[in-house]
Amino acid sequence: MRLTQGCFSFLPDLTDAHHLPPTNLSIHLSNESLALFTKMIASTFLVATLAQLFALSVQGWYIPPNLSVNESHLSSTVNSKPPAKPTVGYFLRNLENANKNSSIVLSTPLPTSLHGLTHFRLLPAAFPDNMEYHFDGLATILKFQVSSDGKTISYRAKMFEDQAATDFKKCVFYGTGFGPTLGEKVCVTNPGVNLLPLDDQLWLTIDTSKWGRVDPDTLDTITDEVGKILQPTFVNSSSFVLNAHPACDRETNVCYVQHPCPKVPLIPYSDQVCYSVLQTTNDSLNVQFVARAQLERKKLIQHSHSPCLTDRYVVSKLDAFTGRDPINKNEGLLKFLHQDEDSLWFVLDRLTNETKLISGSNKFVNNHFWNCYEDDQGMIVIETVASTENYLDIYFSRNLAKDYPDWNEIFHPPLRCHMSFNNSSISCVPLFKESLSPPPPPSPPFIFDYPTFNPYYKKKSYKYFYGISIKNITSSWFDKLIKVDVHTNEIAKEWSSPNVYLTEFDFVPTANDKKEAFQLKEDDGVLLSVLYNATNDSSMFGVFNASTIQPIGIYPMEQTVPFHAHGIICKAGKPCFTNP
Repeated sequence: MRLTQGCFSFLPDLTDAHHLPPTNLSIHLSNESLALFTKMIASTFLVATLAQLFALSVQGWYIPPNLSVNESHLSSTVNSKPPAKPTVGYFLRNLENANKNSSIVLSTPLPTSLHGLTHFRLLPAAFPDNMEYHFDGLATILKFQVSSDGKTISYRAKMFEDQAATDFKKCVFYGTGFGPTLGEKVCVTNPGVNLLPLDDQLWLTIDTSKWGRVDPDTLDTITDEVGKILQPTFVNSSSFVLNAHPACDRETNVCYVQHPCPKVPLIPYSDQVCYSVLQTTNDSLNVQFVARAQLERKKLIQHSHSPCLTDRYVVSKLDAFTGRDPINKNEGLLKFLHQDEDSLWFVLDRLTNETKLISGSNKFVNNHFWNCYEDDQGMIVIETVASTENYLDIYFSRNLAKDYPDWNEIFHPPLRCHMSFNNSSISCVPLFKESLSPPPPPSPPFIFDYPTFNPYYKKKSYKYFYGISIKNITSSWFDKLIKVDVHTNEIAKEWSSPNVYLTEFDFVPTANDKKEAFQLKEDDGVLLSVLYNATNDSSMFGVFNASTIQPIGIYPMEQTVPFHAHGIICKAGKPCFTNP
């Protein structure tokens, strides 16, 4: 889960009395994890309150807002020790000159399918106060624009203008792996994971409900008439958790979200889980209740990073957090909690709104689903990047400073699952035949993440997906692009280059509509990514042939772009594709 990527906080705004938890509320501490969590909440409230009192008594902390990451309003006021230096240089890296308009002039035009294209990527791109957790970095939108003749690629970036970006010194910032910091006001909005295009609106998402909206043309943060950042509004339910990847159906223009829906608002420990749909208005995004189910036992911060859908069903893996030994080097949420590996699924029948809770035998945390579909027997086919309870810890600076991650400690083998809604059953097997006993180095292990595919094949049986992988078990980070044939369960093609590290690749289909897509080959398209060259500490914009996965062009950029998770594609004159 990426509560993860960006600031995750369940702290109420201590300056807003109606957000304070009711004083007559009591919770029965039924297990050790709940007791530990409650202690953490209490201690954090105390720290936040003391931080506000201290900040209010100190003069000269505030510096007028300026969105350049080099300005002193983002400099340290509390933490003097710099984080450990990551082995791969695009981690914990400020995006310098973020607002600068830059252009790449091409001697050979790009493929016609890219003419007029817009490509957005969402970055953690500012790391104030010696921040030591990469995906707590402050959200920044990076926009690429291809000219109508395909001869120029223009790009620029802009920070999401929440209070953490403009007034970090005044923030009590409590992130996934950083904080709490001293400040006057709890800052909980930092949507730095994914982008959701919906009805001509562009939303920045995270696994909390603290999303934000930006203007897709100017990248300006959109606020209401009193300057408050626009965020989703729950109708007939409440939750501080949403999905960074809502399950969206392009054909019916509907997006589903799965979230806990406690009967008492603001309580992160609940046995109530819900499905809702997102509905836009001129000035808001409503989360409209659809269906509810009750679990046999309560879950702590239940979340589903990337639910997926088929023509008939919506599928979520019900992940959650559990307590851990707090005697560790972590900060933020991960000092007290980590993700719990579980086997519980939550399924919605889109036609009847009937729900079912289904238990499997494979316990894991879902990092990403991508393309779910129904096979000829009516079974729901789900493929997943399966991670472990340790996954989130990899983004602390001390772990990024190691020569390479312990890959098998953060990933399980990827899985293919077959689910029967009617029989309430699910079975999963390794996606790759050999992944039960992966070959020793230097043969490539079966580890990948950030999967992508031809978006016109969403909800359909398909043949290929792409992901970023590793050349061997001692790779410092993802350094290989793979193309996987799901019919043979093999890596069909791969690409890598010495000392080049990758971010997510996004698929641009050659076809302009679904009918044309099925007349062409499934892999007829282009892949876009931002690459990092560790040799000269620079970033490059990569354009690859999706069939051969060989570069069409790799173009140096003026700034070094931090590692990030996701992007979206908007073809000229067409609605943007969601991710996934």
